[in-house]
Amino acid sequence: MKKLDLESLQNDVLQQLKLINDIELPLNIYDLGLIHNTKVEISKESEVNVEITITQIDSRQNNQFYFLDEIKKQLKKIESIDEAKVNFVIGPKWDSSMMTPRGLEKLTNVNSL
Repeated sequence: MKKLDLESLQNDVLQQLKLINDIELPLNIYDLGLIHNTKVEISKESEVNVEITITQIDSRQNNQFYFLDEIKKQLKKIESIDEAKVNFVIGPKWDSSMMTPRGLEKLTNVNSL
């Protein structure tokens, strides 16, 4: 198991979040703009606390439980993490300006089919 480095760990966490697809759209939750901010702390050797500010979508407030399970599963795939504690902070109301350029492009391509 490799030693935890906060900067590379933050990058690894973001990469894993990009692997979690939205429930309804063929986009990952990062590119869709559901992840407003992440804060990673190393609490013990091989244990991290991840605080995720998730945007609010009125019709999907219960879906954060789905995302919680998926996020924990993805974070445990990071070699240096044995345990991940995830805390959601409800952030600003979602709108399409929160999407990444990649997410907007993918959504446009899906809608044009």
